[in-house]
Amino acid sequence: MGLKFLEPDDKISYLHESLTPDDHGGLPDHDFYQKGKNPAILVIDMQRAYTSPEPKPWVREVSPGIQELVNQAIENTNTLIETARSLKVPVIYTGTRYLPDGSDCGIRREKFPKLGEYMREGLPWVDIDERLAPKYGEPIIWKKVASGFFGTYMVPILTHRNIDTCIVVGTATSGCVRAVTVDAVSANFRTVVAEECVTDRNIWAHKATLFDIWRYIATVAPLADITSWLKQLKN
Repeated sequence: MGLKFLEPDDKISYLHESLTPDDHGGLPDHDFYQKGKNPAILVIDMQRAYTSPEPKPWVREVSPGIQELVNQAIENTNTLIETARSLKVPVIYTGTRYLPDGSDCGIRREKFPKLGEYMREGLPWVDIDERLAPKYGEPIIWKKVASGFFGTYMVPILTHRNIDTCIVVGTATSGCVRAVTVDAVSANFRTVVAEECVTDRNIWAHKATLFDIWRYIATVAPLADITSWLKQLKN
């Protein structure tokens, strides 16, 4: 099955044009992650602030096309999560959350002033989208920066469970998803991003980041390939 982000796009032509002859098949490099034996699903920042269609005080308007991309990612992620749960594959969530006064936002607040204002403990925007709510025993790793690995107990959780492979889903592709993917590989975990399960407010950044991850960092694979592999692995 081919990767959709590699299909020709006249608005992002450099992606398709930069492929080498060996790349044009768009086939995922399965060996990079399918040599793993103990995977976990990492659900990155699927929080109301980033996924909910409800009006937000810091966003003027979200285009219908972008919200549809978000909704599709949530639906696809649910498919993956339910498959994982049925196979007893761990599901681990991350979320961005600061103290009630926002004082621990650090210099990120200078880059993104609204983070320290709206992503505070006790505000509704930090909640995991109810369409993807964790079940009992599925941890949420709260973080202050883009990566769920930096300054958190992500690595101890994964190593304690003997995890060797990270399947990354969530938002935003060009931000926290990318950061987690880089750090997962840096921590020596086999890593794959499920293409249909990640989303971004900027479709150009979304596709370009998937391209970069696929070519230079980890891999990107279709949801169907990943779920098929999980079933073969666990049955």
